[in-house]
Amino acid sequence: THASGRTPSADASDAAAPSDAATTARMISWGDNLMDVGGAVGTIHTLRCGPGDLRLVFGTRIYAGHSSICMAAYHSELITMSEGGTFRLQVEPEQASFTGSLRNGVMSGRWLDPAAGFSFPDARPPETP
Repeated sequence: THASGRTPSADASDAAAPSDAATTARMISWGDNLMDVGGAVGTIHTLRCGPGDLRLVFGTRIYAGHSSICMAAYHSELITMSEGGTFRLQVEPEQASFTGSLRNGVMSGRWLDPAAGFSFPDARPPETP
């Protein structure tokens, strides 16, 4: 193999991070929501979704607990539908309501009633017009 100009220690740490995350991630389905994952407010879960399809999602940045977690991760541009992926989810306090938005080709719904919530600590904020 050719040297890429990166130090071996950088290659080793880059290579170790994804496989470590994948082996410690809990596999969930595209139908799973916060009630399936559980946890007290502030709990962070490392989760993995396989390939999936469109599901209901409510919210932006903080999602309603009854939303599909995998669909919310897709909406947040953390995973793809064709391959899925691994990500971290944080359980949030109950929210009064949730705002919908168009992101990553998906329109999330708004939810106007109080509900448990979750977010993704590693997601980039959505771009604002």
